[in-house]
Amino acid sequence: MCPRDSTELVLRPDGRATVLEIGARLGAGHIGVLIQHALGLDPWRALWDIALGHPPTLTPARSGYATVRFLTTPHEGRLVAVTGLPEVTSTIPAVVVRAPVGAGVGPATSNRGRLGHVIVTGHHPHTVDDQADQILRQITVTVDQGNRT
Repeated sequence: MCPRDSTELVLRPDGRATVLEIGARLGAGHIGVLIQHALGLDPWRALWDIALGHPPTLTPARSGYATVRFLTTPHEGRLVAVTGLPEVTSTIPAVVVRAPVGAGVGPATSNRGRLGHVIVTGHHPHTVDDQADQILRQITVTVDQGNRT
């Protein structure tokens, strides 16, 4: 669990512990979205079902693979352009640029520092990774370093 997650326990005099509350979350890096694209499962619905005492649906609707590549910049400045982005297709279900042109950007030191992402899906893990790497090589992020944030 990450440091922001928490678990509240009551420690009894006999040394036994009772769990009162768990503040867990899905993993970062779009893990839940990747699960949806690869397996056809909705992890958020499953978590709600569990929290409400209902049996969760955990049987995959399909057997596939998904990966994400993040758009970043190595230096600070103003975003000039993001070019070479692929079209959204059945195997590229998400192409997202979160930072608008003109925004101050810098190296990604957290999830919020990422400029955007591309998700790639398919039937073989090596094919999915190779395609995602190729797409990332075709994308150019242009940042004006003379106009720093």
